[in-house]
Amino acid sequence: MEPIKGGTLASFSEDIEQIYKNYDSSKSIASWALRFIASKEGVMTILSGMSTLEQMNDNLATMSNFVPLNNEEYKLVDQVTKTVLSKPTIPCTGCPLNIQIPDLFTAYNSQILYGESSRYQTWYQDHTSDDHAKANQCLKCGQCEGVCPQHLKIISLLKEVSNVFDK
Repeated sequence: MEPIKGGTLASFSEDIEQIYKNYDSSKSIASWALRFIASKEGVMTILSGMSTLEQMNDNLATMSNFVPLNNEEYKLVDQVTKTVLSKPTIPCTGCPLNIQIPDLFTAYNSQILYGESSRYQTWYQDHTSDDHAKANQCLKCGQCEGVCPQHLKIISLLKEVSNVFDK
């Protein structure tokens, strides 16, 4: 388990992380997310999964002497949010077999983060029907990897997706 929604809110592209680092290089990305939530009125408890001692120490440091976000920091979070939302989510959709890479990753990530559920299998099936190939049909041409701004190893990730859903 990773902090902040399975790590999805603690791991951004370098340009996004740099916005936070330019403001305060001593704070982790996860600490920004923790402080954002903890600064909300009425929040009494935050559950943050941790899988390393470093993550635990970061969470403890963030919450031990808690300082709520100030107005300038809220504006920074808003700037990051707008920047993230303005980017195309995954431009790797030009697969010659029309594999719906973002949708298959959504099903896979949800199953890994939240546990096995028929709804994720249904999501996978819905996005691998008609003219959309399954993960195990990947040609390994690498076209998707060449345009991935996150530099994901999509071919090997599709193998993992296939191991979960193409049984």
